[in-house]
Amino acid sequence: MDVTNVAGLASMSSELINRKEIFVTGDADLDVKAWGIRYPGIDFRRTFRVAGMNENREPPPKVNSIVLEECKSGGYTFEINATIDNVSQLGLRNIGVLNMSVYYETENVGYALSKLPRLGLPRGKSNQSFQMIMPDTFSSKRTFLKMMRGIMSHHAQFYIVGKNPFVSTTMLLREALQDFNLSVLHTDGMDNVRINPQCTLVSLLGRLFD
Repeated sequence: MDVTNVAGLASMSSELINRKEIFVTGDADLDVKAWGIRYPGIDFRRTFRVAGMNENREPPPKVNSIVLEECKSGGYTFEINATIDNVSQLGLRNIGVLNMSVYYETENVGYALSKLPRLGLPRGKSNQSFQMIMPDTFSSKRTFLKMMRGIMSHHAQFYIVGKNPFVSTTMLLREALQDFNLSVLHTDGMDNVRINPQCTLVSLLGRLFD
């Protein structure tokens, strides 16, 4: 299929990613021949309902593990594994590395790089893996402490957001993901949180108040 309206395709892709459903209308002129009789110029027009991703709100993503891998002077590195169930009719494979902005409640905590670019976001259930980078700044230290309190109290609200110029190297996806906002609520406390032995909780708390 040749695409002649890239802007229109980007808009449709954005709607499919962010909405629960969209309606697509197809229009074609057909020449039909039956019983030796030719019927030219028959207008064929149909509207199709297509289930969208709805920002993967239903069912909500499930956080399987959060691992604090590194805590260096430049910042913190987390490995996050989550299960996402894409119930839409749109599957995204081989889409390259996504660079998503991460917020804890209303505060930006850094960015997350998808670690399975070939997997993408297929239809159905898939285990997604991200590397989250949190820079070591005064504001991020306060947010880190707030985030740890939220995790330990079994209510940590994260948002994975696509609105940044580096979200994808593909223009079509970059446009489509600008309005993407995935809510991830972590309610398992410290049960599935691991901390690298080099990043002891005591040393982390000490660094937070440097």
